[in-house]
Amino acid sequence: MNQSPRHDSQHGQHEGCDMQEILAGMVAVLDQFVLFREAALDPELKQLLDRQHRFMLEQYELTLESFSTSRKPRRETQAYLIPNLPQVKFGTSPAAPAKPIAQPSELADKGIAGYALGLLKSQASLLAMTSLELVHPVCRRVVSAQVPEYIEMAYEAFLYLNGRGWYQVPALPAAEAQRIASSFAPAGGSAG
Repeated sequence: MNQSPRHDSQHGQHEGCDMQEILAGMVAVLDQFVLFREAALDPELKQLLDRQHRFMLEQYELTLESFSTSRKPRRETQAYLIPNLPQVKFGTSPAAPAKPIAQPSELADKGIAGYALGLLKSQASLLAMTSLELVHPVCRRVVSAQVPEYIEMAYEAFLYLNGRGWYQVPALPAAEAQRIASSFAPAGGSAG
């Protein structure tokens, strides 16, 4: 009566809760991207949102399949590639102060891209954190394989914002970079 299930289909209770959180998070991000797409005005931002939504939808399907079947999904996790990778723009310039919107009609491309970036960063963190405790090897592989892809999508959203001056990056002075680097030394073969 207390016969345990076959090892290849066994999930821990904690893993079930984590998988529920992962899948619910994926649904929430996908839903938000549909809403963002509807509100976006810039054609480049719309393409970014569409491309990322398609990719995340595939990841959702792979994750659901791996958990529900306890088997390797029919398709492998694919790499997310940023088309026409732009260079980061360093430096700062004066910008209008940010403030919360008062009504939905005030939502603009800057906010949409920023919200997308925040959601992608949160989902990458969730996937990384939960994959460390997934006991089923297939689910662990499927979930952990998505972390670099969410990082890449977040980087693409950052690049979109940065290219428009909406996410400014102060440059680190060369002397400061050298000071930081010189405050560490190679291990010199001390590992053993």
